[in-house]
Amino acid sequence: DRGGDELIHQVLTCHPDLRKLNLSTVKIRSGCSALANFLKNPNSKLSELELTFDEIDDQGAAVLATGLTGNSTLKALTITCNESIFISGWQSIFAVLKSSSCMIEVLDLNSNEFEDRHIVSLSNAMRNNSRLRSVSLFDNPHISVIGWRAFFTVLHNPTNELEKLDISNNRINDDAIEDLINALVT
Repeated sequence: DRGGDELIHQVLTCHPDLRKLNLSTVKIRSGCSALANFLKNPNSKLSELELTFDEIDDQGAAVLATGLTGNSTLKALTITCNESIFISGWQSIFAVLKSSSCMIEVLDLNSNEFEDRHIVSLSNAMRNNSRLRSVSLFDNPHISVIGWRAFFTVLHNPTNELEKLDISNNRINDDAIEDLINALVT
């Protein structure tokens, strides 16, 4: 349905100087296209975007990623509780982090039902990212020690500038905690 896309387009067109946008529980689904176009606009001033419980799917995530790739103002991105995004959608979003034009410093990915393949994909995307300062992965309990080990290797990377990491409310065993400690002390 084009209704969501048209409504979001109208709202964003009327407010080109918008700096913070919280679309939580709006269930934007088809509105990802208008949001992506707004993000691609060189006059966009949007610095914070929150998408929680929005029923975004893989196609919406891929469209949203095109807007994020062309954006140089967004500093904080929250995509939480969007369990309809599967691995291909997340890979599209994570690929944005590889871009040298990506300015995202705060990334909140809480409660997205991530598994090892999601966190490995995020880890690969973060490998050469020097902008991220804060990452929150709260409440993604399906990540095993394999996924956490892949993620913690990013902390060893010399380009890593993380200042805040929230991995609370996850199932992290002693082996993964040891890997985390080793990553933090080296």
